[in-house]
Amino acid sequence: MEALQERIIGIQDWAVYFFTLAFLFLVMSKAYFPVKFYDYIRLFYTDKYWRIYKDSPSTSSGFHLLLFVTQTISFAFLLQLLLATMGWGNLYDLNLFIQIMVLLFFVILSKYFLEKIIAVTFHIEDFAEQFHFYKLSYRSYLGVILLPLVAILYFNEIIISSVLYLLIGLLLLINIALYLNSIRIFRSLIFPKFYYFILYLCALEMAPYYLVYRFLIKN
Repeated sequence: MEALQERIIGIQDWAVYFFTLAFLFLVMSKAYFPVKFYDYIRLFYTDKYWRIYKDSPSTSSGFHLLLFVTQTISFAFLLQLLLATMGWGNLYDLNLFIQIMVLLFFVILSKYFLEKIIAVTFHIEDFAEQFHFYKLSYRSYLGVILLPLVAILYFNEIIISSVLYLLIGLLLLINIALYLNSIRIFRSLIFPKFYYFILYLCALEMAPYYLVYRFLIKN
């Protein structure tokens, strides 16, 4: 009788668990919020979802919480792919992935609470809630679309750097387009205080990502 051999755990096993968890949260969002999910998946070509739920964003908090986890895992793997491609990290390093996840959670939550404080201070709570809901809707949508693409790149033994850079460049262009579209949507509220809106973009939108970039380089 042959002796049982101990299973050797692959260096990618932990990544499989995280990708499975991300897809599981996506499935849960569809199962528990079928109507919202149906409107949400059409966000790419229609803003019906945002127009319906923008006046009561708190009603979608549970739905977006599930998508937020999926989004964070997706972007964390994208950052780890980028660091590995640039030679600044190991693609299969679980500790690095955990650090990126924690950093993303910290930055996103810090930005959210800072925005709430500023909104209360300047009495623009309604605008801040709708603007935050707009960003959250589209960014989580990008995270969902990005998830299978990142999975393909991660489990491919040969990482094509040009494809990765093209994907990141495309994401940056989409984010710029979303900000321009937000100016169009909220123009009646933004234009009277356009200077403050530019300061907001620099302080709360661009600066945190630059700090993340600097932190990852130094570590």
